This record gives sequence, structure tokens and C-alpha cells, in this order.
Amino acid sequence: MINFTLSKAQIQDIIFNNRYKLDDKSSFSNLDELSLIINTGEVFGLEVDKEKAKKIIDETFNKQNKPSQLSNRYNGAILQIKGQYTVNSLFSLRTEARLIKGVMFIFQETLINRQHRILAKKLIGEKAVKLFPGCDEEYLYEILTEVTESHLFETLKKLASGLPIFQVSFDSDGSFTLEEMGNIS
Repeated sequence: MINFTLSKAQIQDIIFNNRYKLDDKSSFSNLDELSLIINTGEVFGLEVDKEKAKKIIDETFNKQNKPSQLSNRYNGAILQIKGQYTVNSLFSLRTEARLIKGVMFIFQETLINRQHRILAKKLIGEKAVKLFPGCDEEYLYEILTEVTESHLFETLKKLASGLPIFQVSFDSDGSFTLEEMGNIS
């Protein structure tokens, strides 16, 4: 795969032409959710039943979330997306010189937060995570969210080093703003 970086104008064009609205069945994650849950347990001193957690993750993400399904290398850009729309990670773009095809790293924050709420509830309900007395699924959701940020950064350093990060904020009608956030190094 050819490594390249997309410009802000190119990304705007890709988003405009490839955006789609999330629905209740949307359930993809670019994170290794099992590692995230195990890491959360280690950081906060919680007991995690790995087998139960893996089963819950497979059910929640419709078996779409396996580390082997993550690309070994992303190119173009990293999009951190907020709102009820997202963008397909696969893209093609015609330039003056040639047709460029690639895979962007997509982190759909709104979808991940929704899924983490569901995960927290299921992990507690199935006793896959043992919390401290007085803690509940909201506590588990909050600490999952906290660890997600560092987990995401570590994932990006491995899979998308050197790429620019853009924050995409979608409005309810599908319009969006795009903000440059720097590069992963």
C-alpha cells in the first residue's frame, strides 16, 4: 500500500461524498475492545473474566471487532468523528496524476460511546467485570471512556504513525465541520 497524506480539501471531498447516517444497528469499532477492557481492569484494579468479556464483545460488535480485521497500515488521514453520521474508511480519489485508493483510520466517537454504554451494562449483567462495592455500570462506562483515549493513541502510534488527525463534527442534517488536530508521531 502506498503511503500518502490527504489534504484538508481532499478530506472534505471524501467526507462529503462518502458520509452516511448511523443507525441503531451500527456497531463497528477500530479498537481492540477486549484489550481495552483488560487494560481498564488493570489500570483500575478490577477483575475481568476474559472469556465472558470476549463473548459479550463478539455479540455487541457482531463479530466485526477482531484485532486481525484492523488494517496493518492506514493512510491518508485519521478522522475522529462526532455526531450521527460517519464515513467509510475505504476511499478513492482522483488526482491530476492518478487514482488514489486508501484506508483512513476512523474513530467514530459517538458510536463508540454508545457501544461502551451497552458493553458496560452487559459486562456487569453477565458478571464479566467485578466492580468495587458501590460502583455501577455508569462507573464502568466512565473508566472505559477514560482508558479509551490512551488506548486509541497507542493504537494510532502503531497503525497510523505520521498521519494527520482531523476532527469531524456532523450536524443532524449531515453538514459538517472539519478541524485539523495535528499529527500522530
